[in-house]
Amino acid sequence: MTAPYTVAFVRDLSPKFSEAALTSHDNSQAPIDMALAHEQHEKYVEAVRKFVPNVNTVPASETLPDCCFIEDTCVIVGNIAVITRPGHDARRGEVEQVKNTLETYASPKKFLVLEMPEPCLLDGGDVLYTGMDMFVGLSKRTNQQGAKFLRRVFFEESAICSVHIINLQNSASASTLHLKCVVSALTDNVLIVSDDAPGQFVQSEIERLVAEYHKKNEARYSFVKVPDQVASNILRFPDGEGGLQGIVFQKGFPRSLAIVEDAIKALVPGAVCEIIELDMSQFILADGALTCCSLVAA
Repeated sequence: MTAPYTVAFVRDLSPKFSEAALTSHDNSQAPIDMALAHEQHEKYVEAVRKFVPNVNTVPASETLPDCCFIEDTCVIVGNIAVITRPGHDARRGEVEQVKNTLETYASPKKFLVLEMPEPCLLDGGDVLYTGMDMFVGLSKRTNQQGAKFLRRVFFEESAICSVHIINLQNSASASTLHLKCVVSALTDNVLIVSDDAPGQFVQSEIERLVAEYHKKNEARYSFVKVPDQVASNILRFPDGEGGLQGIVFQKGFPRSLAIVEDAIKALVPGAVCEIIELDMSQFILADGALTCCSLVAA
C-alpha cells in the first residue's frame, strides 16, 4: 500500500499564465484573473503542506505560461523520476528546470533521474499510478513510444508495477485531454471516475486490462462514480495503512462531494480523513486539474 508522501514539488505561476496558457476554453470574454490565480495557487500549496513535510518550489519561467502544471513534466514512482517529453512543443522547455531540481535534490530522498528520449511524447497527466498498477492514456499529448518507455522503466527493468496502456482516441473519450481528467485514485484499490462516456470507457478498459494481466475474475479495483468530470480528479494523501490522511477536492460540486464522502466513510469506519475543498476556477480555465499542480513522492 502507498506510504505517506514525504516530498512534493510545486512550481510558481508564470507571469504569462493569464495571457497565453494552452487551453480549450475560450477565455476572451472572461479571461484568467491573475491575482485570483495566485491566491488559489497559494491555497493549493498550503493544502499540500498540511500533509507533506517537504514541499519544494521550482521557480516559475517568464516564457513558459503553463509551467505551474508541473505534473506533466515528470513521473515519479519510488526513487525513480522520469522526465517526460510533453506532447505540445510549446511546453518542452518546462522540463529543464524540473530536471535540474530533481537531479540536485538529496534529502530526504535521492532520485534516479531518467530522461525520456525522442520520439517519445508524454504528459504526466496521462499517467495514473495507483500504488499497485500504472495506467497510461494515449492522447493528443501522449504517444505509444512514451507509454512503452514507462513500461520499460517501471515494469521490464525495475519490476515496480505493471504498466497498462489505454487508447483515449476511442470515440467515447477522444475529447479527453488527459487520462486523469476522468479518473484518479482515492486509495490504492478505489478509483474515482466520471460518470460519463469517457469515464465509463476508461473504467471498462481498466477492468479489462487488469483482468487479462492478472488472470483473475475477482475485481482488483472498485469505482466511485461522480457526476461532475472536474470532480473526478482529486489529490489524495495516503496514511500508509490503506486509508487517508486527507484529500483535496474541487470546490463547487456538492453532489460529487457527497458521493466521495460516503466512499471515504466506507473505507475505514470511524477513521478521520480531512477533506480540503479548493476553488481552482482560474486553473480550470487553463484546463488544469488538482493533480496538475504538484509532483508527490512517498
